[in-house]
Amino acid sequence: MYIWFTLTFFALIPCVLSSHFRGGLLTWNAVNETQILVRHRLTYVYSYCSNPQNNTLECISGCTGSVITNANCTESNLAENWADFEGETIFDIRLATSSHLGLRFASGDLVSLTQPTFAHSLSLKMTVDLSLRSDTGSTNQSPVSSMASSIIHLCELNQYIHIPVADFDGDNIRCRFALGLDECGSICSNHSSYLTLNEPVHSISITM
Repeated sequence: MYIWFTLTFFALIPCVLSSHFRGGLLTWNAVNETQILVRHRLTYVYSYCSNPQNNTLECISGCTGSVITNANCTESNLAENWADFEGETIFDIRLATSSHLGLRFASGDLVSLTQPTFAHSLSLKMTVDLSLRSDTGSTNQSPVSSMASSIIHLCELNQYIHIPVADFDGDNIRCRFALGLDECGSICSNHSSYLTLNEPVHSISITM
C-alpha cells in the first residue's frame, strides 16, 4: 500500500478570496460493491471557517461520475491563518471498468507559496483498490495518516517532520512525493534541493 502526499510551504499569504486553499487529505472505506465512504480533510485560510465548504470529487479512472462533498470547520488558527474542514461523503461507483479507481479533488485557488513560486493550483488524487484480499477474505482497506493537511514552515529554518501512518490490513506502507497534474496540479516540482524523504521511517527533512 502507498500513501501519496503533497507538502506546501507558505510565505506571506494574501487574505483574498482568490487564494484560499492550503491542502488536504483523502481516505476511503468500501461500503459495498458499488459504494465507498470517502473521508476528507481540507484546509483553507482562516476567514473560510464561518461557512461550510462544498467541493467536487470526481472519478478520473476506472469509473465515471462525481459527488459534491460537504464539510464543516472543525479547527482553526487565526494567527497562522488556517482552518480545517472535515467530512464524510458516500461515492457511488458508476460503470466501473476496474477494481482500481482514481478519484480526484482539484482547486485552482491555492495560497501563495515560497516553493514552488509558480504554483497556483493543487490536485489531490486518491487511488481506490477494491480488490478482494486472499488473506482476509474481505475488500482491501485504505491506508490512513493523521498528518496535518497543511504544514507551515518558517523560512531559513531546518525542520524534521514525522508522517504518522497506519494500515488496518497490516500492509507495508511506503510514501512518495506526488507526481503529475492529477496528483498535485501545478505544485509539482523538483523538491530535491530542500526536501529529503526517508521512506523506511516515514519522515521528511526540510533544509532551506
